[in-house]
Amino acid sequence: MNSEKLIIQIIKNTGLSRGEIIEMTERKKNHLRESPSDTLALLLTAKELAIGLDISNNRCLDDWIYSRVNKS
Repeated sequence: MNSEKLIIQIIKNTGLSRGEIIEMTERKKNHLRESPSDTLALLLTAKELAIGLDISNNRCLDDWIYSRVNKS
């Protein structure tokens, strides 16, 4: 799933503007030690907002989070 589709889903689920979502995503990317892709940062932002997204491989997000938590 590409970033644009994720942004559209977040907009529909939250009512936030595109600018607000991009700003949140950039803050998320800057906060993490390793810079994730835009898509992963959007997935993390959606998860933080408690939004269920219609994606087929959400498992990769859970694996990424798990691997980073175990490194801490």
